[in-house]
Amino acid sequence: EYFQKKGAKTAVIGVPCGIEGSMVNEFVEASIGFDSSAKAMAQLVGNTAIDGASARKYYYFMKLMDGSTTGGRTSSSHVALEAALSTKPNMLLLSEEVDAQRLSLREVVKQVADIVQARAADGKNFGTIVVAEGLLGAIPEFRSLISELEAIPMPCPVEQVLPQLTQWSKALFQSMPEFIQQQLLLERQSNAALSLSSLETERLVAWLVEDELAQRKKAGTYKG
Repeated sequence: EYFQKKGAKTAVIGVPCGIEGSMVNEFVEASIGFDSSAKAMAQLVGNTAIDGASARKYYYFMKLMDGSTTGGRTSSSHVALEAALSTKPNMLLLSEEVDAQRLSLREVVKQVADIVQARAADGKNFGTIVVAEGLLGAIPEFRSLISELEAIPMPCPVEQVLPQLTQWSKALFQSMPEFIQQQLLLERQSNAALSLSSLETERLVAWLVEDELAQRKKAGTYKG
């Protein structure tokens, strides 16, 4: 607009760039950087999966970046999906699928635990689980918690945060392990949005799955 106003003949060309691949339409097949990032992530997942299959005694939970910026928006798990299509992990947790099915955190954990249990029954106590970075933002109850936390100036001590949460969000927050509680209360970006990339989502899923499997083992339904 400036050049046009000044009568300049300079042409301005905008080139879409975004390694998460969130911009796809009839004019843009893939944004610059997406192919490279997807291949780099696929190599990392593939190497880790091979290592796990060799050791045959570990489960790897790997968080891959996506197009999420804030907790209240559904993100695009294109990098995670592309990497999974290339490497075939044992399970892929996509933000879009969780959001579309309105799965609770409990249901997501149960699905992962079911996979681990089924593989254990087949003598395979190892595997690779890929987790999209924006997974927690796609879970309804967690999205509500994040929305409430974003309204509270951070950093803020836990004892001052809890009274400001609704009953359900307070219960969810208190059920989380300490490391997630601390990460949820870290200082925010300038727009007060909670960055999902700062949360150890893969560690949380692994922690909850471990707890679920421990309960199943106690009940005699799991022997992994």
